[in-house]
Amino acid sequence: ASTDRVWFVLTDPPCIARYLYGATVITDWTVGAEILFQGEFEGTKWQDKGVVREFSQGSRLAYDYWSGSCGLADRPENYARVTFSITPNQNGIVLAIEQIGYASQQSSESSGQGWDQMLASIKAIAEE
Repeated sequence: ASTDRVWFVLTDPPCIARYLYGATVITDWTVGAEILFQGEFEGTKWQDKGVVREFSQGSRLAYDYWSGSCGLADRPENYARVTFSITPNQNGIVLAIEQIGYASQQSSESSGQGWDQMLASIKAIAEE
């Protein structure tokens, strides 16, 4: 898939819903803007949130992220940072996802498994 196509999949709300558990994403992607993630799981509505920290068209996207399910208060020190980086190489592109600021080792391991699944979904969507 092309850089433009992968970037589209990362930033288009209907595409995001396809790889992010059906979540509705609300943001205008402006640095400093709020980003909301909303959905429903087993009949319970949920909403996570964050702030867009970096938006470099076609190459890098980062946002701070807080989830009510983490069990921590909604304070800046309890937000994780999620960064997507797209790097061209001789075989096409490499999409890297980094998340820092986990609440616990268990949270890190659980999130890592989720990101692996999401990467596979992002790849499949981008190659359609």
